[in-house]
Amino acid sequence: MNIFEKLINEHGSAVIQEKHIKLLQEQFSILKEKISTLESQNKILESDNTKLTKEKDALQKENKQLKDEIDQIQKEQRNNPMDKCPFCGHQQGKLIEIKPHEICGDLGIKVRYYKCENCEKNYDKEQKQ
Repeated sequence: MNIFEKLINEHGSAVIQEKHIKLLQEQFSILKEKISTLESQNKILESDNTKLTKEKDALQKENKQLKDEIDQIQKEQRNNPMDKCPFCGHQQGKLIEIKPHEICGDLGIKVRYYKCENCEKNYDKEQKQ
């Protein structure tokens, strides 16, 4: 092989290598952008997951509290099924529901709603916890 052929081959290889390097650099740049996008999306998903976990925990806590209240109401109804009606004085006031007080509910005050089975009047009583 003469010197000209060798020079042509080396130059051709260098040009090909340069093209390959540019192609690899372009692919690397595209991958860097994809990684950046995926990292951003991952941060958003982690944040959403944290929020959902907190909401789930709050809902589970609220669910347990509500179940405890239901159990308490059912227990009270079994132990003392009727309340004394303030209107007719008979021990026939049936507990209908318990709700947080409209104003002081955040302080744990609840309102018990009754209906007398004797005179059929509705009445309520506040309950402090």
